Amino acid sequence: LQTCFIWHGRPEERAAGRENSKKVFYFARQYGLLDLADRDQPTCHSWLHHLAPGEHVDSSRWQWETWVEQEKRSRVMFLIFLLDAALTIYFNCESEFDPMEIRLPLPCDDAAWDATDAQSCAQALGLHGTELQATKNISGSLRLKQLEMHHMLSALHDVSVTLEPQMTNVYSKFILIH
Repeated sequence: LQTCFIWHGRPEERAAGRENSKKVFYFARQYGLLDLADRDQPTCHSWLHHLAPGEHVDSSRWQWETWVEQEKRSRVMFLIFLLDAALTIYFNCESEFDPMEIRLPLPCDDAAWDATDAQSCAQALGLHGTELQATKNISGSLRLKQLEMHHMLSALHDVSVTLEPQMTNVYSKFILIH
């Protein structure tokens, strides 16, 4: 709602939207949206989102419902981050978030997010092999778990790091640009 007021409202609504956005930023911090859900939040603690690099993938541990809930949490935080970036870029407001403090994997590929059931999502993620994944996910990064935002930003700033094709999907690139 704040975003709608800022971009589409009358001058007084735009001003109120900018001012009230501070509450949104406050709640994002209060509810821990800058980090993945912990084990004490069983409805949105996703094993796959917590997967460490090189960790064995046990597809039996994946639960679509908790994966979706964590992905929703992450996408809400990225939307809040983009609101903060827009306020900084277009309205000269002081930024509320340091991008390096956001400890979330970038959003999943569209094919996984748009899946209407657990089976289709698992296939798009590659939990049933790369051959099946290639038929479901034709334009994404094809990563089981996306790189974390702060790691990707560090890699982009490090001249010694060589970035390979398909390290991020289109939405992730949009977030990183901002």
